[in-house]
Amino acid sequence: MITELFALPIGLQTVAKFEDEEFFSSNSLKEKLIIVVKESSILKPIEKEVITLINDNRIIPIFSNSEIISYLKKKLFPPDNDKFFKSMGFCDHDKIYILIDNNSNLIGFAKDNFLARLLLHELMHMVASLNPNYFLVTFKPQLTIFYKDLFTRLFKLKDSKKIDLIVEDFYKKLFYSNEAADPKLDMHRIVFSFNLLKKYSLLKKEEFEKVSMDYVKIVVYHLTDQHANVFTPNNKYILREPYHVYKDKFGFFPITKNCVQELFVPSEVICSITEYKQTPETYKAIKKLV
Repeated sequence: MITELFALPIGLQTVAKFEDEEFFSSNSLKEKLIIVVKESSILKPIEKEVITLINDNRIIPIFSNSEIISYLKKKLFPPDNDKFFKSMGFCDHDKIYILIDNNSNLIGFAKDNFLARLLLHELMHMVASLNPNYFLVTFKPQLTIFYKDLFTRLFKLKDSKKIDLIVEDFYKKLFYSNEAADPKLDMHRIVFSFNLLKKYSLLKKEEFEKVSMDYVKIVVYHLTDQHANVFTPNNKYILREPYHVYKDKFGFFPITKNCVQELFVPSEVICSITEYKQTPETYKAIKKLV
């Protein structure tokens, strides 16, 4: 248990429990996070709403330090880039938990907007969780662009407007089956959607089927063991493509994260885009949370 491994400051209260681990917060941490929000330029359009969510305990800063974050990342979370080890976060349906190093200078740390981008990322997960239909309608253009370009790269697709409909059906079914309150991801749905793309592909039948099966294997492997290393030489040709889609279609390269979830979690695409590209639709969607 964390309480047995690390000395905790006085004045903390238990705010959540996951995997038998207790998470702690305090009014002091909440005040620090509110200062971060007020100092951030990219949160300025939704400053009032974000502060309301913090005061209503829907965004909860959790005490941590580098040792605890490292411990929790190994125990509870999939592997990711450790460059920014002072903070991490996750959304649990209607609450967002932000793990913050209690010993770090949050105001100085926030100047590069890392914490602000983290908040935006998790807020979009909350939008997807609480307003799924609105989320899919609002961000349909970005999702269609992302998955169409991803599949065009992987399956060497000829351009056709009909592909848009197949792609849209793919990520909608994926979203509702994998990101619902009781997710039950059906791999057959993924394969079925891929088979609809066959007639637009320049690949030979065996080549197409290999890509399809490798894609599914990565998803299954990751869901079975989130800490497993899926970045093997055999899988690299699939896992590198989301990075190129982000760079070529959206103008950024997500160097601080892996891009495995994008293969089966459509909301992750929008959350990642939101970190770098905020639009009126982004802020409007977040405002609806209050």
